[in-house]
Amino acid sequence: MSKRMAVLHMEPPAIFFLKLGIAAICFQLSLLYISVDILYQSFRTYAYIHYAPALEYVAMSVTLVIGGALLIDYIWKTQKENGGDG
Repeated sequence: MSKRMAVLHMEPPAIFFLKLGIAAICFQLSLLYISVDILYQSFRTYAYIHYAPALEYVAMSVTLVIGGALLIDYIWKTQKENGGDG
């Protein structure tokens, strides 16, 4: 039997960073939803105009977390291959 390699295997520090970042993004989204819901009850049109650009910050956060996790994974794997030498 041949040993199957995972296509996307991330090192434990990168997975930890990814989990922590996704938790922070979920917290950010929940706070955004609460504030939109409060404003939506009184000013419906203003809520759409005011909070629509805020979704760009959430998308940017997702991009930074995924990119950061991949960078940590790359650095970790490079250090393992080089034996810890700089």
